Amino acid sequence: MSDFIYLASGSKSRQELLKLSNIPFIAVKQTANEEAISRHDTLQSVVCAIAQVKMQHALVPDGKAVGEVAYVLTSDTMGTSASGEIFGKPKDQTDAIRMLNAYRNGAETGTAFCLEKRIWQAEGWQRLAQVTRYVNATYVFNVPDEMLSLYFKHAVERFGISYLDVSGAVAIEDYGLQFVTNFQGSFTAVIGLPLYELRQELAQMGFKFS
Repeated sequence: MSDFIYLASGSKSRQELLKLSNIPFIAVKQTANEEAISRHDTLQSVVCAIAQVKMQHALVPDGKAVGEVAYVLTSDTMGTSASGEIFGKPKDQTDAIRMLNAYRNGAETGTAFCLEKRIWQAEGWQRLAQVTRYVNATYVFNVPDEMLSLYFKHAVERFGISYLDVSGAVAIEDYGLQFVTNFQGSFTAVIGLPLYELRQELAQMGFKFS
């Protein structure tokens, strides 16, 4: 019998990546206050801290029997421009355009995930193992001015993801692929979940793949 993950994220991109990898999951909520994490640090430190605080606030259902094992996953993705400014999700279209203009000169996107293995005991879930990994990529994302409206339109229509819901307004998959150059690093980290590294850590924890 294969295992599954409790994914404490509402990200459509992360859910789609897990589906494509045939990694079963159940989406659950988390109540972390991400804004409480200072942005005045390195990109790696910021996203790792956010992934970890999400884990602390993941709303995992109670186990059904003593000895039941669960895997819980949280993640966070942000980017930096060539000038070093950290970008999260844009507030509106004007903010999205500002971010995309900056990414024409080069960008780094980093994703951190926090993975826990837990066991259900009489007193509740107990942690057996935890790991936090950071994976990144550098690239140029150059959407010409005359194509910005089409990019905003098709990013939603063709993949179901709003540019307002992704770091730096960069929807790199599907329609966005034509605007990417000079790419080095993990493609899936830019989308929101580094699959190669996640599979490594799941295997290390004894996860049974289907």
